[in-house]
Amino acid sequence: MANERYAEYIEETPKSFVQGLFEESSTAKHPLGTTRRLSDGREFIYCKMGAANAVAGSVYQGRVPVIANEANMAVTVAGTIGDRSIAFTMGDSTLANTANALAEGFVWVSTGAGNGHCYKVKNHAAIAANAGGTLYLYDKLRANIATATSKISIVPNPCSGVIQAVANVTAVPVGVATFIVTTAYYAWLQKTGPCAVETDGTVVAGDTVICSAAAAGTVQPAANGTEMYFQVGKCIANNANDHWSLIDLAM
Repeated sequence: MANERYAEYIEETPKSFVQGLFEESSTAKHPLGTTRRLSDGREFIYCKMGAANAVAGSVYQGRVPVIANEANMAVTVAGTIGDRSIAFTMGDSTLANTANALAEGFVWVSTGAGNGHCYKVKNHAAIAANAGGTLYLYDKLRANIATATSKISIVPNPCSGVIQAVANVTAVPVGVATFIVTTAYYAWLQKTGPCAVETDGTVVAGDTVICSAAAAGTVQPAANGTEMYFQVGKCIANNANDHWSLIDLAM
């Protein structure tokens, strides 16, 4: 009898890294979202750039979810505990019209039978907007899903196609670019520890900083009541408006 342990989705942090912290690559050298921690406490996360070159010292966020088209989609084949696929009808979205565009992303049951369970996507064929398709999963289903009640929602991996955080950030920030990275290339973004980040407004050493409400990719001091609004970290050493300060990232 096969050892069931090895049929489960089990991942370990790579014991070695083949892409340098300040190198870019046109092909993925590590799984998206892989984290790398240094002995000084700095931590980096592996990402793919979106449709523009990355700017050094700028905050980056994930793709903006399209709730109207990629959420609460109908399940077309009932699933049982132990299955590794979900058949559904895609919404009015081109998100999955290329094979494996959602690979390493996430699907979750948002209502009905099996609600509250989230799974990582392994692969899929191309799925056109408003057409049927199947997502194949790393994990086994942990609860039954039903065609009558279950609805699913999907998002790509938050580290896939990251964009400069817009003013009044519209998705969870993932990290800060530490050098210029080419469009659609793979690189490490910094998420914890001392890092140069462009500041918007007057930042003082010791301030908690958040994503700016006015200037893309920058941070501003947190005002009373906003301290936890997409917090980026705390200022170690401040600089003038539109300059780069040293921020102790905590993302």
